[in-house]
Amino acid sequence: MITHDILLGLLFLLTALLYSSVGHAGASGYLAAMALFDMAPAQMKPTALVLNACVAVIGTWNFWHGGWFRWRLFWPFAVTSIPAALIGGAITLPDIYYRPLVGAVLVYAASAGLNPYLQSIVAFVGINVILAVSLNITNGFTGLFSLGHPAFMTVGGYVTAILTLPAARKPHLLPDLPAWLAQMHWPFLPALAVGGLFAALVAAIVGFPVLRLRGHYLAVATLGLIFIIQGLATNLDGYTRGALGLNGLPELTNLWWVYGWMLVTLYVCWKLKHSSLGRTMLAIRENELAASCLGVKITQTRILSLALGAFFAGIAGGLWAHLVTLVTPTSFTFLFAFQLVVMVVLGGSGSITGAALVAAVLTIATEALHPVEEAVGLYGLSQMLLAVAVLLVLIYRPKGLFGMAEPDLLAWIGKLPGRQPAHSGSKRQREV
Repeated sequence: MITHDILLGLLFLLTALLYSSVGHAGASGYLAAMALFDMAPAQMKPTALVLNACVAVIGTWNFWHGGWFRWRLFWPFAVTSIPAALIGGAITLPDIYYRPLVGAVLVYAASAGLNPYLQSIVAFVGINVILAVSLNITNGFTGLFSLGHPAFMTVGGYVTAILTLPAARKPHLLPDLPAWLAQMHWPFLPALAVGGLFAALVAAIVGFPVLRLRGHYLAVATLGLIFIIQGLATNLDGYTRGALGLNGLPELTNLWWVYGWMLVTLYVCWKLKHSSLGRTMLAIRENELAASCLGVKITQTRILSLALGAFFAGIAGGLWAHLVTLVTPTSFTFLFAFQLVVMVVLGGSGSITGAALVAAVLTIATEALHPVEEAVGLYGLSQMLLAVAVLLVLIYRPKGLFGMAEPDLLAWIGKLPGRQPAHSGSKRQREV
């Protein structure tokens, strides 16, 4: 039911989107959070209130000097937002955080308005985006052909599950665990982080001998890693419960956890791609010999890319395990590895936007085709269509949908009739 407080919160949220003012964004974010998420002002820290009030004054001054036309056009929103800014808010958001704010509102709407089945699909979309984008670090940036993501997901899923299991259940399910570990019951966030770190450690250890290989030989070696991890998880009964796996896990994963980590993954990968280290990885991908002659440390850079991708794969494995409340040795098979590679190839090796977009589309399309498969009795239809899509992309766009580029959606909007396109940076920078 839409109440007056929710309408007020949406009004201030609209104000935050309209104005490029730090103070207005902070106050609007505070009131939107208070109205939409039922937060009481007493829960906010007084220092945050005072700080936001000070920033609001600066933001109001900046807004006032934005021009008479802007003031005349949007004065109703300004009149409502300035007193709210003076009241103060706990969230002071710079301009670069407007999009995450809108994303947070969408996640809240999905959590509140969708049934559990649709929420699970939305959650799987976020998890697959994490996996595809993190695999892009290894396969897209550095040019390796790794199929080991399911192995790292298994490591991260089991480590997270063991750490979050209630201490009372561990002696019965996992009798061989050390006493200090059996008595632990960790919160979800540190357990996820440790699961990702363990996956990165496995990748670093395996990377020293495996990354000496190239091309299809590396793909076969990382594919073998999946079976090795599955074999260990199956045979270490006292530590992993064998083939039965760990069931009845606490259902800790929700849309906030999934899309929070997805945002972290996208941010890290974006910063990496446009950093000196990212350029080093791209140089190795384009010409390993030339990069080596320039002093690039080939082995260390490749191990780092593999470990970083494995970290986010371990995070995704922990999220997946606590979403379905189960993890077994066969939860992540080699078939899933090929699906992830397809997402990267279709989107474009090296394109973060392409990998994320294709991962979301394929996840939704695969789930949407299940009723069609059952209706016509043609099971595996989604896989056949996926294979046809891969063949068409390989024939007509060998570099994927976007290649290495990151399409600027805001630039496309700026080219609409009645808008003046923003000419900033060189032509090469705009294309990239």
